[in-house]
Amino acid sequence: MKSAYQQYVHKSVRGKISLALLAIMLLVVLILLIPLRYIVNSSSLFAEQQEMQNHLERVRRAINAELTQIDALVLSMATWDESYNFINQRTPTYIAENTNDDVFELYNIQAILYTDQQGTIVFAKTYDPKQAKPVAVPFEFFDINNFYPQLLQHPRLDQGKTSVVRAGTKLWLLAARPIITNEGQGPARGTLIYGRLVDQQVVDRINYQTLLPVQLSDYRFLTPNRQHVVSDLANDQRLVSRAFNENTLEGFVVFPSIDNQPLLVATLALPRTIYIQGQRTFWLIASVVGIAGCLGLLSLFWALRRFIFHPLTSIVGDLRQIDPSQPNQQHINFASPDELGLLAKTVNQALDSLAVAQREQLAAEAKRSTLQAEMLDNQHSQLQTQAALLELQKQTLAEQALPLIPVSREVLALPLIGQIDLTRAERLQTTILQGIETHRARSVILDLTGVSQLDQQAAIALGQTAQAVQLLGTRLLLTGANPAIAEEIVAANIDFGQIAIYQTLAAGMQAALR
Repeated sequence: MKSAYQQYVHKSVRGKISLALLAIMLLVVLILLIPLRYIVNSSSLFAEQQEMQNHLERVRRAINAELTQIDALVLSMATWDESYNFINQRTPTYIAENTNDDVFELYNIQAILYTDQQGTIVFAKTYDPKQAKPVAVPFEFFDINNFYPQLLQHPRLDQGKTSVVRAGTKLWLLAARPIITNEGQGPARGTLIYGRLVDQQVVDRINYQTLLPVQLSDYRFLTPNRQHVVSDLANDQRLVSRAFNENTLEGFVVFPSIDNQPLLVATLALPRTIYIQGQRTFWLIASVVGIAGCLGLLSLFWALRRFIFHPLTSIVGDLRQIDPSQPNQQHINFASPDELGLLAKTVNQALDSLAVAQREQLAAEAKRSTLQAEMLDNQHSQLQTQAALLELQKQTLAEQALPLIPVSREVLALPLIGQIDLTRAERLQTTILQGIETHRARSVILDLTGVSQLDQQAAIALGQTAQAVQLLGTRLLLTGANPAIAEEIVAANIDFGQIAIYQTLAAGMQAALR
């Protein structure tokens, strides 16, 4: 399977083009999908954040509306002559008429505080609407001058202050106004503070106004990661949203305390509909692009097969059937006005040119074969002549290599030079025996002074020569043997008992001439 794939890819143009087109398609799809994913994600995240910002702005306005409503209630009571006189006179009638339970129910407030110019509580009352009766006033309200001194400071008589405060374990929406006359004249004789408890009724009211699932909570009770997100929002009441998971987007509106610390946090948790829809849209577009790419690739493969691969296969098949030795007998049977037809026509022209070249080559080779035959005949004649010359030279050299020198009428001397092998030793025997017969010699001196090497076979042949010389009644004298030659003679186990041996040629000649 693997070898077939390798052959298809590495040895097939179709495989290479198919692989290249597949790689190009994948690259194009990736080039399209990567920025598309970035655009879709960015757009969906932006739209998601924008929608959350709008929702959070509505939540902030709803909570600010609660504070504005309380401030308006305080304003109507703080700019009243009876309230202005009450700080000095402390009349019980004023308290009975303006701070009874019906006032709390009517204004939907749960705390009323009156202070004098020094910040000392003149009157304080808190009300529980669930129990429909007054309840204990939180300690922080009695000591308001220490806990919330900013509420008692009024640089301008026509401006009040609103804030979120923590009293005990509960959060309150407070509005404070300086107590002045009906005409808005001072000096202020104290401060009137209305408070609304942040309870489920407030939450339900905000949800009803915004049509959003808002949750109001104390900053202290948030999880650490959510505290980290909203910790920097207290000063300017910015809006922030964060996706803590893939399915839910959470937004936060922070209302700081009187000392600008995070206190009341409005949390809005919404499903990430826009983001999820953006992801679905991206995958839908990716699927469409992938399907379109596959269809385009299949169409391209079909076109290549129909107009390129099939004609090429036909051309290659015709080329394989052409006999290279006879190119003029077969041609490519393909005709088309396109480039492949031009290729087939060019190949046919090349085949015709090749046929002409082959005919010319065959004629040249025939002529060259004739010339080579003639040259071989001449070379054969030259070799025969050279062989005869070599044989003649060989005979001449052989005769010159074994010179038989008559020293006297009955003494012959044969000096040897160079290496003595078996062939030369046999010629030596023939030369000595013929010389003895010709000169009727009584002694033959065989001088080995100039011999460089004597092999074992030559030593045996030399011993046979000595025996043959003795059989003819002639004495053989051996002179000039060196240690290496002596070792070879001993190794050949030759008996030289009847042979006179002398160290030098001069000593041998003196012994032969006696």
